[in-house]
Amino acid sequence: SHVPTFLMEAAMRALQDDIEEHVSEFKLAYLKRRESMVDGIGSLPGLKMSEPEGAFYGFIDVTETGMDSRTFATRALDEAGVQVIPGGLLPEGEGYVRVSYACDEDAITEGLRRLGNWLASI
Repeated sequence: SHVPTFLMEAAMRALQDDIEEHVSEFKLAYLKRRESMVDGIGSLPGLKMSEPEGAFYGFIDVTETGMDSRTFATRALDEAGVQVIPGGLLPEGEGYVRVSYACDEDAITEGLRRLGNWLASI
């Protein structure tokens, strides 16, 4: 019956003159997070990650670990405290896990540290 009030506020903000500056800052922050994630995953044993082309998700190739995607995801959560989504839940996604870099840099750094420690221990 009507547009929710919070969307009206967002629309008003989007129409302000300085919005492009804020969008550019937001984009740069995500590009930095993406780079941190790709570089960090590339430094971990048995993992590979191509640079994502869109959104804020990436797919990590976990085939060199000898685990399927569900096993990797379950163990990463249980043993490293890192949540990833098994690629095997998606068509043709087996052998990969999905990660998000829609979080702050500290969370990315901590997640990579935990994954690295876990992988080194197995």
